[in-house]
Amino acid sequence: MKKFIIIRFTVALLIAVAVLFWPRDKHLSDAQIRRRAVGTWTNNSDGASLLLRSDGSFLDQRPSSVTNRVNSWAGIWWVEGGCIVKFMTNIDVGRYAQLYKIPSYRVFQLNGQKMVYELEGDINAPRNLFTVVKQ
Repeated sequence: MKKFIIIRFTVALLIAVAVLFWPRDKHLSDAQIRRRAVGTWTNNSDGASLLLRSDGSFLDQRPSSVTNRVNSWAGIWWVEGGCIVKFMTNIDVGRYAQLYKIPSYRVFQLNGQKMVYELEGDINAPRNLFTVVKQ
């Protein structure tokens, strides 16, 4: 009887320790996202590139299949609540020359080579996760 109590106690203790120390997906802090996000990110499926500079400026370039040119957006970026937020200050996409804040990017994974994010703020869009790679 004592043997079974000791075995049960040992198993329960092992389970408790495993639950406490099991690796979990940890949310990155805003500072971690800001440090890791600096660099040039590309989307291999559409040829888009995003340069996030350490001074808080960015350059976003996307090829247009309609006009056969590269559309460019530039401005400032920051991290807020786990999201990368961009504010456009210079837009070169024809008639859309204006200042505006775009929906933010909720960051789910960010390491030295890959970033997985979701476009926040578009309530009409289905949930889409996007993956970009660092150049």
